[in-house]
Amino acid sequence: MSTAQVHNLDLARQGRDSVARRSNGYRLGDHGKRTSALTREAAINQLREVAKLHGNVTRADKERAAERADVTVRTINNWWSKACLEEVAHLRDDNEMPGMSHLVMPAYLYRFAEPDKLQLTQDEIAFFGQAKPLRNAIAAVRADPTNRLSHYSESTLYAAWGNVTASVRAGARDGAAAQRALEATWPLTGRDRINETWSIDEYDLKVRSRDERGAPIEPKLLCIRDRASGLPLAYTVLKHGARGADTGVLLAAAALGFTTTHPDDPNGALEVSGVARLLVSDQGGALLGDEARAAARRLGIGNSPIASHTPQSNGDHEQMHQSLLAHFANGPGSRRGWPDIAGQRADHGDLPFDTVVEEIGNWFATYITRPFQGGPHKGRSRLGVYADLTAAGDVYDGPTLTEEDEGSVGYWVGERTYDATRGLHYDNQYWLSSALADAANPGERITLRQLLDPGTLYAYDSKGRFIGTVAPRAEAIPAEVETTHAHRARRHTFVQNHIAKPKAASARADAQDAWDAVADGLVDAADHASLYGPPHDTSEDEHSVAPIPDLHFVAPSAAAQAPDQQASHRPRPQRTSLRSRKVPPPTEDQLPDTDSLDAIANLYGTTRSDDVEEPERTDG
Repeated sequence: MSTAQVHNLDLARQGRDSVARRSNGYRLGDHGKRTSALTREAAINQLREVAKLHGNVTRADKERAAERADVTVRTINNWWSKACLEEVAHLRDDNEMPGMSHLVMPAYLYRFAEPDKLQLTQDEIAFFGQAKPLRNAIAAVRADPTNRLSHYSESTLYAAWGNVTASVRAGARDGAAAQRALEATWPLTGRDRINETWSIDEYDLKVRSRDERGAPIEPKLLCIRDRASGLPLAYTVLKHGARGADTGVLLAAAALGFTTTHPDDPNGALEVSGVARLLVSDQGGALLGDEARAAARRLGIGNSPIASHTPQSNGDHEQMHQSLLAHFANGPGSRRGWPDIAGQRADHGDLPFDTVVEEIGNWFATYITRPFQGGPHKGRSRLGVYADLTAAGDVYDGPTLTEEDEGSVGYWVGERTYDATRGLHYDNQYWLSSALADAANPGERITLRQLLDPGTLYAYDSKGRFIGTVAPRAEAIPAEVETTHAHRARRHTFVQNHIAKPKAASARADAQDAWDAVADGLVDAADHASLYGPPHDTSEDEHSVAPIPDLHFVAPSAAAQAPDQQASHRPRPQRTSLRSRKVPPPTEDQLPDTDSLDAIANLYGTTRSDDVEEPERTDG
């Protein structure tokens, strides 16, 4: 089917007189000989017909088109090159990239976001990352004519892969864990979804306190906050500055979350939990050190640190600190008391540490239900915003944590000896669970870890393998523990009687067979040495064959010979030992000098068979 719209070049040439002209007769904007758009389109359509019929356009075709259009070949080349580029761009947008022409690639995928250059999609990045080496992936896409990358050169594809950020390339090659190992690999987005982005920071409460021993301390607050709703998820009050272990424990506690009354339904419950995608923090050692980053990676959370000396980048978290400052502004224990008329600050004394923890709990319960004073959520509490986003489905679906993941970042609290009757003794009470009764041996040393919940411990065996969680004996069900012990005893008996003993009997039978095989070999060797003696060395080189030693078979011990009563042995022929034969074996002096079979038979007191012919002796 023809794609040309104009075939009459004479009609196209007449279109030249239809262009606008100046008063002097020259065409408007004329800088030499110009051709109408109708003539140019006719020439291009004819070249397209030639390309469709013959597969390519030669110089002769262009010369004929130039002659018909009354232009030079150079002009035809310019027209044809421009038309081909426009057609390639059209095909790339509409045909070669179905479903991708409208897709905007995330900027964090590339080192330099330049849409005018080739940028690989997520699927292409994953394909390139799995290929080892990279040239195999490039060769595969260039060999596939249906692939959108097939017409690009190797250098262009290598440059596009090099433009992908190092963290994304590492993730494409080795998985998400390798990508999370690199810092600042995700964009600072996620204020529109629950658990998309968390923020963490440490705050000095600016109060004076004393611990249970009376030593003065300055308490610190470490808090995690959801950026989408502004809701605090977990906090801990520390007697000292935060450490990496504190960050890991708090991350696990925030992922576990809590359950509270629904803000819109007094009879309903709202569960606040989940694992974040990103954790925004400053570059403090307690928040971005090796231990803190390892805990975040174990929980599936990526680190997104802010730039140095820019606390305003985490400003929404800093705003929460203002409410803490107001809570302890001029009350008991405050170090920021207002000066009196004489300019002296009032001494508010010292607060017990337990009182500080209690006051922080009261502040937390008030803050999550306090409504916003402005912004898009004005009049709505932080807990209400969290409930609204959860109901709308705007929640980041992160990984599901197991009890082993939670316990791996917990505090080490000690080791205890397991008692099969009472369990583990810790914190003046006994702890039990069915998992512990099923895995631990009586008298085994069990390692205990703990998060912020004082009612749950994570147990590990003596080799560091996770066993399970344990609860206080008052909360555990002793009947279930006893049932677990009974099941374990029956399982142990079954393994001993039906697996261990048959395997041991089979091993003893195999050992007996090996002894018999060795005995047969030794008897055969002794018979050969007794009959023929050691072989004579006939070689003249330096490599000589050692003579066969005089072997004496030593029978296995009675314990090794006695098979198990339950083991089944196949019947085997019993060989007579050389020592128990009636005819004693001949010595070397008794052997005749001749090789005659009759002489050897007379020596043993037997006659040779008639069908055995004596070999002929030859000289030499």
